[in-house]
Amino acid sequence: VAFFFGITISFPISIYHILLFIVPAINNKMTIARILGFILLSSFLFIIGLLFGYYILIPFSVNFFKSISIPLINSISLNYTLENYLIYLIWILIISSFIYQLPIFIIFFIKIGLLDINDLQANRRYVVVIFFILAAILTPPDPLSQLMIALPLMLLYEITLIIIRILNSKNE
Repeated sequence: VAFFFGITISFPISIYHILLFIVPAINNKMTIARILGFILLSSFLFIIGLLFGYYILIPFSVNFFKSISIPLINSISLNYTLENYLIYLIWILIISSFIYQLPIFIIFFIKIGLLDINDLQANRRYVVVIFFILAAILTPPDPLSQLMIALPLMLLYEITLIIIRILNSKNE
């Protein structure tokens, strides 16, 4: 817990020092503004993902695990250990925070030329299937948890495509 908390707290300081190292090599003020905007957007999405995981995913999944532990036979009951619970909480928070980084990844891959906005829109149904497969891998084995991961992914995907279209139309 201390390791992950330390990484989370030290992340902005580390980014600041990396920027102090990089900024003298950049002469263009617009590039510096874009880098700062990118970092602020990424940090904002990371925090939104943490909040989503902490306030929505964790309570829902804990309730799910409680519901499947109904003692059908008197000898079966829910048995939490602090270590397993903390590992599960950290895992869910990491998953939810990285899920919300999807717009950053899409924008980055479009900017470097690995993805094309038209291909992303044309292959939307395949992306949705990939999101559901990813959600099934990352969540407890119930359909509602899977939906709680897949729906934000799809929403972030669509919002990112809209924002990229708007930005591209302004640049043209």
